[in-house]
Amino acid sequence: MNEDTLVSIEKKMDVLIKLIAGNLVKDKTKTDAIITLGNCGIEVGTIANLVGTTTNFVSVTLSNNKKKQSSKKKTTKGKEE
Repeated sequence: MNEDTLVSIEKKMDVLIKLIAGNLVKDKTKTDAIITLGNCGIEVGTIANLVGTTTNFVSVTLSNNKKKQSSKKKTTKGKEE
């Protein structure tokens, strides 16, 4: 395959990813959509474009969610002991 073909395939795959991601989060709040897309491994910049917000907002939302999940695990461990 030549480079032009690869670029064309990459563009088409990007479109497919955006369509699937949009469908995945269509009925979710902005925050829930960000968390869902982040959990799928989508990059911050791509999430920001899909959701219609800034990369900073996406980063902060994902960071806060990570802290929240971490504290839930610690609380759960404490209750089990």
